[in-house]
Amino acid sequence: MTLPHYKPVFIRGLSENHVGLDTIPASTGHWQGMTREQKDAQNEKRLKFDIQSMLHGACVFAGVMAGAGNTVIVDSYDGNNYFRFAYAHLNELFVKENEYIAEGQALGKMGFSGVDVDNIHLHLTVVKNPEFLDNPIKVFQDSGIIDPMLFFSKKWNAKEGAYILEIREGINEF
Repeated sequence: MTLPHYKPVFIRGLSENHVGLDTIPASTGHWQGMTREQKDAQNEKRLKFDIQSMLHGACVFAGVMAGAGNTVIVDSYDGNNYFRFAYAHLNELFVKENEYIAEGQALGKMGFSGVDVDNIHLHLTVVKNPEFLDNPIKVFQDSGIIDPMLFFSKKWNAKEGAYILEIREGINEF
């Protein structure tokens, strides 16, 4: 499994009101406590980051989704389970529907497309064994949503003042 080429910082995780994980590149700093000018400067840096596929699979959706903005959805099979990965709020898309996606392939640029998104970040939603296999745009309503943090370990980085995510080995344990 591939981690995006940047070390992501954990921002917001799965909760009753949030179906996924929000991350930013550690090198751009966390925006809490920043002035608007500082946030704008960090956002400019984030626009340069490519978002990479965590696993190989098939692109089942690449386009604009209500609320999520520019989104790429990749279906993967690890030999035991189907996983659906939704990468949302992208600024630019590099892939098309029905395209084979290699692990680590660039899917698009980090962005802030969608509704009520004022800071550039990646929103990642993961569904295990999707209920709506034939309808990928229902990814955010699927009963199979799992916490994306199952794929990561989180280590405190005092220099960054935030948790840095690292890929956990062996996704078959999920």
